[in-house]
Amino acid sequence: AGDPPDVPLSTFAKSLHDRWQTGVEAIVERRREDLVSCQEMRATAIHLSIPDCIYRRSEYEGKPICDSEESLIESSHHDEGDLIRRLGKELRQLIPPNGEVVCPLTLGGHVDHVLTRRAVEGLDRDLWFYADYPYVGKESSSIQRLIGEDWTSKVFPVSSMGLDAWGR
Repeated sequence: AGDPPDVPLSTFAKSLHDRWQTGVEAIVERRREDLVSCQEMRATAIHLSIPDCIYRRSEYEGKPICDSEESLIESSHHDEGDLIRRLGKELRQLIPPNGEVVCPLTLGGHVDHVLTRRAVEGLDRDLWFYADYPYVGKESSSIQRLIGEDWTSKVFPVSSMGLDAWGR
């Protein structure tokens, strides 16, 4: 939810803004959606300073990390190690000792989901993982390769009322 850097947006980021019909207000709109969603769930939104992958640039080359649909789902961007450590540090400071951490499983390999998972795995805490939507419908066969041998699966049924809330 971080603001894009103060440099010209990539052609890809501009194309997504056009598709979403948000223009330069994409991040403002995303934060607003987060707040509405969290209010619906009686949760507290916390927006960190790290921008979405479509706005980030390589620390070494200065090129956009993601410049196409395909680059959104590459399994790794090797020069984001500093960002993973920074995110882990921010999360350590924000998450209370008794707080539960829920993280995307990284089905589909979305760059930001992978970044998040790598950061929380460094927290040395018990973690809950969820099957990322919409990738779970396309990648359900790859779940086994992403989970640990000693993990326990738990299914949380979603009621029709819960599904309606998710849609809102």
